[in-house]
Amino acid sequence: MRPVKETQSALIKSTIFYPREYRHFAKMHRSTWFYLLLCVLPVTLIFVVFYSPISKMLCSWAGNMIALVGGQTLMRSTYEFLPWFGNLYYLVLEGPMPTYTHALISTIVCVVALVVLSQVEGSARALMIYLCMGLFVHLISSVFFLFFSAYFPYTHTDYSELYMKQQVAIWIMISLVCGVATALINSSGFAKWITFLSTVAYIFVFGCIRYVVYLLIVLYGSLMYMATLFFTFGVLFDFLQLVAIYAIFVKYMSSKMNTGRRRAEWLWS
Repeated sequence: MRPVKETQSALIKSTIFYPREYRHFAKMHRSTWFYLLLCVLPVTLIFVVFYSPISKMLCSWAGNMIALVGGQTLMRSTYEFLPWFGNLYYLVLEGPMPTYTHALISTIVCVVALVVLSQVEGSARALMIYLCMGLFVHLISSVFFLFFSAYFPYTHTDYSELYMKQQVAIWIMISLVCGVATALINSSGFAKWITFLSTVAYIFVFGCIRYVVYLLIVLYGSLMYMATLFFTFGVLFDFLQLVAIYAIFVKYMSSKMNTGRRRAEWLWS
């Protein structure tokens, strides 16, 4: 009777796996060009050409939601965003500046939270690092309002306008980036269509809901929260979500292309 180690070694040697070195796709499928021309390009053009009516409808809905929650009626204003494609709409609002006590409590809470969260280890370490980034930005904002609140250069309306500019730019950029990134995975299936459309739909809906939530935060919480909402939980957070969704897509496609006949789609240099 052969030893167990020899039996296991024979089983391993009987299976030859495809190497990863010098591996690449064949030329792009015709369906990939259809995907770019019939899916990615039209969706991107919708955000470029129709951002004006989209932002107007978003402001109407957001204004109604804020009026329902806070009882305030907000007006709309416009900004010329892209030439020839109309004005960008945003809500006009006024809210309180943070008091000295508010800024002091916020500073203390940020310092304590940074000390505690920075000690977290294990699988939650990456999340804690991201939260610490947000807390550090908010700490700087809190300290600024402790000593230099009279020199803060932005108003609530400025943040509302800035958010809408940021959001329209994100819709356009994520449509392009996600479309090109998924097109690079050479596949004739519908996985890339589903991934692209679901990503764009999610980012669009999430951005609309977040507009209401963030305006309520700066309206009733004060402008002290503006910096971390814009830098940590704004553009950066959207692209992190895009990367997460794309990673799930790549993992799915990789598992399919490494099993059965799908391995034949790889070429080697």
